[in-house]
Amino acid sequence: MVWAVIDREGWRLLCARCRPLFPSVFHPHVTLAYRVTRAEYQRRWPNAIGWTGMVRVTGCAANDRVQAAVVDLTAAPIVAVRGRPHITIWAAPGVQPVESNDMLAGPHRLGELSPPLDLEARVEFVPFGDQPAPYDT
Repeated sequence: MVWAVIDREGWRLLCARCRPLFPSVFHPHVTLAYRVTRAEYQRRWPNAIGWTGMVRVTGCAANDRVQAAVVDLTAAPIVAVRGRPHITIWAAPGVQPVESNDMLAGPHRLGELSPPLDLEARVEFVPFGDQPAPYDT
């Protein structure tokens, strides 16, 4: 998996702006590509892995199962391969973070952040199953 990881300070800022609705927390990141090898991703975007910069959170979206921060990547030289860029932040018990993709594509509540929240992110390749634990909230 290739993701843009949000640091601890960014996580703290995000928690202050997007009130948690559910108990499950995930390591904060924007998934850029899922189930790809490092080589596959680097062939398509050779300078992405290792990039550090700002990503912009424009809103907090939720349904009755999952909550995500909506992310705008237009000012960053990185691309999310599938779905609307987001950070899955909380979910109901037993709900996997991938459900954020379906939530954002279907009916959901959206609260715009004004002003938007700029967070520092670092693009990393993470072997599937090696995701780190979430930060403390």
